[in-house]
Amino acid sequence: MTEREFLEREIGRWLESPSRQMMITGQLYYEGEQDILFRKRTAIGQGGRTEEIENLPNNRVVDNQYAKLVNQKADYLLGQPFVIRGDNAEYVRALKKVFDKGFMKLLKNAGKGALNCGIVWIYPYIDRRGDIRFKLIPGYELLPFWKDSEHTELDKAVRVYRICGYEGKTPVLVQKAEIYSPEGVERFVLENGRLVPDT
Repeated sequence: MTEREFLEREIGRWLESPSRQMMITGQLYYEGEQDILFRKRTAIGQGGRTEEIENLPNNRVVDNQYAKLVNQKADYLLGQPFVIRGDNAEYVRALKKVFDKGFMKLLKNAGKGALNCGIVWIYPYIDRRGDIRFKLIPGYELLPFWKDSEHTELDKAVRVYRICGYEGKTPVLVQKAEIYSPEGVERFVLENGRLVPDT
């Protein structure tokens, strides 16, 4: 089995895994897409079977207390700006340039994502101007491969996400896959469970 075939199998298993489905459910609950929206009003009918009642109102109100509590906890834990102090003024100034208000907002959003999904990833990278930037990746988009059993060092990671693309003039959802390793980032399109190099 080649490494690409191994990754295709692992990605396929992970996309259907219960843990990933729970991450997606947590995010959907936060966004207000909750189970109450799919509830049907039922009663016991003939023969003791449950039947849907069509002639009575089936009011479904989303009172998103879950999102309120997630926001409250994130505000409590990460709402205040952190203080950077040190003896070397130049070093402190350089750190403040990196860990600015934008980073603090990203950190707060990472806290919300961790509360919803159980895990979230912050990917540091260098932009075109040579500045360090950070990208927030939800837990349901990234499959880690660890070097050790304690999960302290990554061997590689696979990010799977969807974007809107076009086939001719028709909009379609395209599933992309990026493989992050010490050698760099490889980009693929995931088609029918196969990794096809993205051109």
